[in-house]
Amino acid sequence: MRRFFSGRVVRGAPRAPTPNLDEARRAISRPGELPALEFAQPAPATESARTFDAAPLSAGLLSMVHSLLGPQARPTTPQAQALAHFFPAGAASAPEARSTLIAAETGSGKTLAYLLPMLQKLHATREREHADYAHVDANGEPRIMPRCVILAPTHELVRQINEVAKALSHHPDHKMRVACTSTASWDAMATGVLAKLAARGERASGAPLSPDILVTTPMRLKEMLDPTHRTPISLANVQGIVVDEADTLMDRSFSPDTVRVLNACAGASADTVYVTATIPRSLTKFFDAHVPLLTTLASPNLHLLPPKLTATFVDPGGSKEMAVLKQLFRIFTTPSHDGDQVLIFRDKRHAVQQLSAYLRERNVDHIALTGDDVSRFARTDPGVARFLHRPYARLVHEKDAPRVLITTSLLSRGLDFGAQVRHVFLPDAGHGSTASAHAANNNALELLHRAGRSARAGRTGNVVVFDRASAPGKTKVLINHRGQKKGVVRGHMDLLRERIYMDVDRVMDTFPGLSPRTEVYSTIPVCYHGVVYNIPIHMWLPYAYPTEAPIVYVVPTQDMLVRQSASVELSGRVTVDNLRVWERKPEGADIVEAVHACQTAFAQVPPVYAKQAPSTQPSTQPSTPKPQRPPKPGSVDTLRTAPPRPERPDLVRTAPETHRAVTPPRPPNPELVALHATVHAKLTARLRELRSSMTNANAQLRLLQEDLARGKPAIEDEMQRLHAVKAVCMTNAEQLRATIDEARERTAEMEQRRDTDVDAMLVATSIVENQLLQLVAEDQAIEDTLYQLCRALHAEHLSLDHFIKHTRMLAREQFLRRALVQKIVRGIGW
Repeated sequence: MRRFFSGRVVRGAPRAPTPNLDEARRAISRPGELPALEFAQPAPATESARTFDAAPLSAGLLSMVHSLLGPQARPTTPQAQALAHFFPAGAASAPEARSTLIAAETGSGKTLAYLLPMLQKLHATREREHADYAHVDANGEPRIMPRCVILAPTHELVRQINEVAKALSHHPDHKMRVACTSTASWDAMATGVLAKLAARGERASGAPLSPDILVTTPMRLKEMLDPTHRTPISLANVQGIVVDEADTLMDRSFSPDTVRVLNACAGASADTVYVTATIPRSLTKFFDAHVPLLTTLASPNLHLLPPKLTATFVDPGGSKEMAVLKQLFRIFTTPSHDGDQVLIFRDKRHAVQQLSAYLRERNVDHIALTGDDVSRFARTDPGVARFLHRPYARLVHEKDAPRVLITTSLLSRGLDFGAQVRHVFLPDAGHGSTASAHAANNNALELLHRAGRSARAGRTGNVVVFDRASAPGKTKVLINHRGQKKGVVRGHMDLLRERIYMDVDRVMDTFPGLSPRTEVYSTIPVCYHGVVYNIPIHMWLPYAYPTEAPIVYVVPTQDMLVRQSASVELSGRVTVDNLRVWERKPEGADIVEAVHACQTAFAQVPPVYAKQAPSTQPSTQPSTPKPQRPPKPGSVDTLRTAPPRPERPDLVRTAPETHRAVTPPRPPNPELVALHATVHAKLTARLRELRSSMTNANAQLRLLQEDLARGKPAIEDEMQRLHAVKAVCMTNAEQLRATIDEARERTAEMEQRRDTDVDAMLVATSIVENQLLQLVAEDQAIEDTLYQLCRALHAEHLSLDHFIKHTRMLAREQFLRRALVQKIVRGIGW
């Protein structure tokens, strides 16, 4: 495998010189195989970091991690590397601000790799939560001031990260405010925060206002950095900024906005974390120019397809749409693919629309999504949501929901698709180029992103490439437009199996005495002092072959013993130089050359010698067999004391006869022994932990039982008191019920009575008083009439002559009535 190098500063290693990347990227050893980046001394996580308990995470955050992933979950490689990097062993606190690159394959848990350190750092520095209040108190304009910013290229990925961050921030002891600009509620929330800050009122219970974590896109954040924006944001209080999918955010379309945001955070002394699944040339140039000191945490599987992803190459013939339809028909009619979902990536928007129209005409239910759909800015389409892995949201799965999603590269970055997405179609893999889709570096990285949407988290998947020129080794494609099978292209693990098969086939061709576990033991011919001996050996190919060297053992028969030498250990394991240096450069190692090296070493010092024949005379002292050299050619004891050799030309037999009398002991498989030891150690530790936890639980249950026994008298006394209270309450309830019934009867009686005239209710006690009441009423009526005449005169609704006439008449009547009122009052003595 061809490996690429990068000149990044790796934790624990000095800066390495950068080789010629153009020359390294110019060739790939096998067509169809993606390049792998190799860093100077990659720093894998230690075994102690392979648990979430190893890092100093708060109890609340650790509880949310276990509730999200399960109590037995262990960190993935990038997660363990990030925890060990941000929380080094023995450090009293987190290191100072730095720039870090987390580079790992798709589906490896990179989101948690940067979220956990960021959430822990924000929890440990809560004294900076009120920076927005302090800014306003210093006569500054109200600004939303988050403490951490996470950048992502698409709104769908922003919402996915937001869901994960919120799921980790719900514990009462580790609550964090997480906000997302790609939701419909963002504008209302941001406007409310700014309104409260502008009021400059007292802090209600000291609760902060600005979000701790803001998840957004670079373009949206750049707009909100403008002071004139309706929801302005300040990055002066940022403690950490994450650039997720950095390979995309640093290309030509996103880099201006991303760099603008990074420059706005330059004076905040914030940790900067770049996260990517690929390292293209544009990203390398950016790091070389702007990030001279960068700590790189690289996964060993970077730039490799998922291990359980298989590849199928299809000749599209004259119509890619027809080829896609045939593959969909094959999947939908296969019982083993029942319920499987298909994800189709096209390069251009018009290609999505063209394929969508083609499938719609043929009644194939599907969903087409492009960047022109403005509704995706605030929410994820419900149809698209059925394809995503969203354990934090409630989705209604319809039986007849579409199983095909057509989109551009919009959804190929970072999104975690569900377990049912087992097929990825790439109709445009060879578009515009006659070379293999894997041969060009940019196309290889794009293929890695798109194909990585399937076979995630150890699941199986298949990527279908519609390109006749992409088959490895210039072979024919799998299926042509006539439906004829022409060839098969396999994934990463299949390529390794092919390498193993080819190597075993070549070594068996070269050494006919070797066989794959069909004989009791296999032999290789070794010439010693002119005589050819068949030396029995066993060769084991480890799981990581050809990255790891094969394991070779000398397997002596019952009448032989192993001779220890510089190339053979006492256990029989062969350690020739060819095997020792294998792991330094596995791409240049060869198994046939390794067997030749064993032949050369055995020809110098034989690896076995014959046991001393037991003496026929009795002996009082035990005899220890001494190592013997193989007999010289032509000696009488040659065939008895050494491995068989070819007969002389003058004899009838022309080939040596191997010894098959006794079955030799089978050498132990070192990987199996190591696996047994590891499993035994883990089970022992697990049982010890389980026994300790059960003991603690039993002790707690005993204490609880004692507390309950002591509290029983108090409980009984309280029960008696409650019974007395209940009796009083029942008595009061009966009285209230009787009162309510009486009130209802009175109400019904009053409702049945007729209404009383108001004039009949207001009556004086004598005739004179009745006359007095009537005169007062008439006087008030005349007063009101005079007032209305004045209003009519002012409004010019009444002439002055009419006003004077009526006023004089009414004044006379009013005078007479008032005079009569005074006379009556004097007469009755008031």
